Amino acid sequence: MKTIGIVSAHFLPHLGGVERYTYNLAKSFIHMGKKVVIITSLIEDLPCKEEIEGIIIYRLPSFSFMKGRMPVLNLNKECKSKIREIEQEQLDGIIINTHLYTLSCWGAYWGGKKARKVILLEHGTAHMDLGRIWLNQVGRIYEHLLMYVIKRYVSDFYGVSLACNKWLKHFGIKGKGVFYNAVDWEDLKEIKPYYRDKLQIEKEKVILTFAGRLIEEKGIRKLCEAFEQLDKKKVCLIVAGDGALYLELKQRYPDVFWLGSIEHKQVMCLLSETDIYILPTDYPEGFPTTVLEAAMCGCSIITTDVGGTKELIRDTSYGILMKENSIREIKEELEKLLKNPKEMKQMGQRVQSQVKKYFTWDITVKKVIKELDSKK
Repeated sequence: MKTIGIVSAHFLPHLGGVERYTYNLAKSFIHMGKKVVIITSLIEDLPCKEEIEGIIIYRLPSFSFMKGRMPVLNLNKECKSKIREIEQEQLDGIIINTHLYTLSCWGAYWGGKKARKVILLEHGTAHMDLGRIWLNQVGRIYEHLLMYVIKRYVSDFYGVSLACNKWLKHFGIKGKGVFYNAVDWEDLKEIKPYYRDKLQIEKEKVILTFAGRLIEEKGIRKLCEAFEQLDKKKVCLIVAGDGALYLELKQRYPDVFWLGSIEHKQVMCLLSETDIYILPTDYPEGFPTTVLEAAMCGCSIITTDVGGTKELIRDTSYGILMKENSIREIKEELEKLLKNPKEMKQMGQRVQSQVKKYFTWDITVKKVIKELDSKK
């Protein structure tokens, strides 16, 4: 298999876990001598076609819903013309990222006719939460309709974690295996301490970090409330990310360091200086990228049992998986680690070793290539 297509509703410069997964997978394919074509949505002022780091990117015109979070493919003349151009790439295999989008549905239909092999890679573990009961009901019907169509053209389904494969059973699908979300150890090269000095954080203070979208489901509000109850002489909280809650929370919690949206290299720099990484998420994560990256950096981790986190944090010696995910529990778990710095450090070392052994892109990409090259 020489040319591989990846259908992903969002891609860089849009930031998110699926986007990072797509980017790292594409880079790994290129390192193995493959040609990579990414097909994504055009909802911003970006080129319809460009090449970045050897990755060929096609952006198909799409309508923007939910502030860009839910693009809907616009099959106008411009889109059809671009599709004909993509056909000239002669894709041998296609990977579709998640079932959630009309682009995924189109990718299954189109790919089934144009490529030798098409697989769908699931990144979610539950239905979307749209905030209202009736909207959630509509959303579930929408998801099932998409998956009904996709199943007609795709026979091989995988997840980025075992939890994702469990979720596929909800749609009557048995996942064939797991292509784990992973990390690239090259990201740690040339990383130098920066934020402690820039933010003038005392050496004796423990750095607590949150990185991700600032939305209710990610638990950022609960984290800020718990942080307010901690001894500020011992710990500080740094938040990297943007989202609907950014301005409100920044104004309400002035003791927090709010970095806003920062580049991935800066995120890695921040994590390399972090003592405790916390993600109190209730979002239907597949396998949170920031948790893996924090583990790679040797951070102690406090998060919830969502997606593939328990496949990384196998027991309490590797990290903390909260059960209630309440303000009280967040505060209590943080205080436990703050009182035991030796265990905090050892926990980070253990989970770092776990990542190095099982969750690298070298391991994941070899499994993907093996599947794409198989006849069945």
